[in-house]
Amino acid sequence: MNMYLFAREGKDRYIDFLKGISIISVVFLHNVPFSLGYYIGFPFTLSQAVPIFLLVQVVNTYRSYLNHNQNLNIYFCWRNIKKMLRRIVLPFICMIVIQLLLILIISPKNINNIFIYILKSGGLGPGAYYPYIYLEFWLILPFFFILDSKMKEGTSIFFFIFISAFLEFVCSSLHLNGDGLYRLLFFRYVFLIFLGIQIFREPFYLSRTRLVLSILGIIFIIIDTYLELNLEPVFFRTVWTGCHWPAFFYTAYLLLFMLKKLFGFLKSYRISSIIETFGRKSYSIFLTQMFVFWLLNGKPLSYPLFFLMTTLLSLGLPFLILFFKSKVRKCFCN
Repeated sequence: MNMYLFAREGKDRYIDFLKGISIISVVFLHNVPFSLGYYIGFPFTLSQAVPIFLLVQVVNTYRSYLNHNQNLNIYFCWRNIKKMLRRIVLPFICMIVIQLLLILIISPKNINNIFIYILKSGGLGPGAYYPYIYLEFWLILPFFFILDSKMKEGTSIFFFIFISAFLEFVCSSLHLNGDGLYRLLFFRYVFLIFLGIQIFREPFYLSRTRLVLSILGIIFIIIDTYLELNLEPVFFRTVWTGCHWPAFFYTAYLLLFMLKKLFGFLKSYRISSIIETFGRKSYSIFLTQMFVFWLLNGKPLSYPLFFLMTTLLSLGLPFLILFFKSKVRKCFCN
């Protein structure tokens, strides 16, 4: 019997579990000191949160694309565009507007500098680049699905390696600003499209080949992140260490395999339901943590208090808002 990593159709609890683990990782990644995370292995664990989110996006989009026999006209229909704008773009814009209004009230002299900073870096707060990359992925995915479908079996991986390597070389040659334009572009994550298609389409097992590729991915992360070797122009050297295509073999194969085993162990326990609930509200939590960290960073708080406040507010505030919304709605209905 063929075992697949993700459900072919319908609800998939494992996807919610992955998103839940990833959004919790994002919060801890942002409130644990970088030096500590570096030494306790964050590059192999919590730092893989965004690649996992993007793999999930590819899997969900590809599954929908296949199950609904979509083409470009269907994919880019006005209904889907509105859905994307309502779910991803509008909440992000609202968050930026709220931040700008607060700055205008508290420190109006800085509003021009802050506005320029937002234009350059994408937003305020940690992870502000992610909505841009999510939207870029949404725009390009159907074209890559079509290209992949026209390739002979086994050749797709070489195409995606070539595209990834070419983009690395271009960015390295142009010396793009790693904290500016480069952070807002999908280039460093494009290989995840191939891996997302593959792990959805093919029966999943940790074969010898996949294990070897995963180990090579781990070695690459060690070389790029811990040894800090300059591999330009083959790999663009920026603050985004470990975010290059060889590293993602480890993410898509070994890490997802281990998380699947963890989900299999936990899925009958309450803790899994809690993680899955966080997963279903992951984007709301993401926007909330952006706001919370932006608001509290630099404030005269002891680290234990900062850690406690950022964790509780980031993970709890979206549910508190939902609770009050439901109460208000009931009052109006009554």
